[in-house]
Amino acid sequence: NHFIIKDGKEFVKKMNVPIKYASFVKQLNNYGFNNISLKLKKTGQTVLSGEDHFQHDNFRRDRKNMCANIKPKPKKLAEQEEYKIENTRLTVENKRLADEVKRLKEQIEKMEAG
Repeated sequence: NHFIIKDGKEFVKKMNVPIKYASFVKQLNNYGFNNISLKLKKTGQTVLSGEDHFQHDNFRRDRKNMCANIKPKPKKLAEQEEYKIENTRLTVENKRLADEVKRLKEQIEKMEAG
C-alpha cells in the first residue's frame, strides 16, 4: 500500500521536469503523502539506502478512482486570513474602479450631448 522511489535524483531526472527532488517530496507532503521509510525500518522491514517509501490512504494500485480524493492540504489559517484581507481589498478597489468607469462614461455622454 505504498510506492518506492529508489533514487530521488534519478527519478526527477527521468521525469524530465526542472525540479529538485526535495521540492517534489514537499509537493507530495502538501498532498498528504507520508514518507514511511523510518516507520518501515523501525518495524524491521528492509529499506535500502537512498530509497524513499511514500504512502497515502487514497493511492492504491488498480484503484485510480480513489486518486480523486488526493487533494492539497488546506492553507494555514494565517495564510487564509491574508487571502481574505487581500480579497476584500481587491473587491473594494474593483468597486471603486467600476464606479469611476461609470462616472467617466456619464461625463463623456454629457460632453457628447451638449
